[in-house]
Amino acid sequence: SELPRPQQTERLNLLPAHPVLGSQPDLLEKLLPALKTIGDGVRFPALELAMPALRKLDPEERELLITNVQKLVAADNRVTLFELALTSFLSRHLGDEAARVVPVRYKSYKPVMPALQRLLSLMARAGSESQSDAEKLYREAMAGFMNAKDGVEPVLEKVTMRQLREALTALNGLSPLLKPAIIDACGHCITRDGKVETREYELMRLVADQMDCPMPPLAV
Repeated sequence: SELPRPQQTERLNLLPAHPVLGSQPDLLEKLLPALKTIGDGVRFPALELAMPALRKLDPEERELLITNVQKLVAADNRVTLFELALTSFLSRHLGDEAARVVPVRYKSYKPVMPALQRLLSLMARAGSESQSDAEKLYREAMAGFMNAKDGVEPVLEKVTMRQLREALTALNGLSPLLKPAIIDACGHCITRDGKVETREYELMRLVADQMDCPMPPLAV
């Protein structure tokens, strides 16, 4: 939601002066009406379209962009799903993380099963409208990671942004060959009802970036 004008000014004043990446209240004033009209659903597609231009920034400018976004996110002492997905996306595609090589820590799903349960619980709830639907979808998503003799834990009631971030950090330590199945399970959760909501897209974007995987096509 749009912040009151005094809070907008306060947040923009957190940014250091810069001809391109600094505070530009006049430009914001012009853009806000259009942004409100087109809605939240275009936020990430628009950012993805802007990536070729953003990659042309100097390394110092890329770092400043990421720092500025992180300052604005931290200003209210809470992190929304969109903000977490946004900072993760920028860090992976523009920051030092873009060239990093994550060491393999796990060669099976067993050590990361609690992390997988958190992630797929959140995905199942995002893709369902009732408790029974969430339970069914969660069991479908978990089926590929459990032995037939193992019982599936019930879908978790709540997963915080911190728990999600910790789960994705653990899952990123898996062998690259094990990651696509998780991406597929997440995609199954959010496309089973035939539509992809903005929150679901942002969740999928976050998962793909945090696990160093390409964003899958979300066919519905």
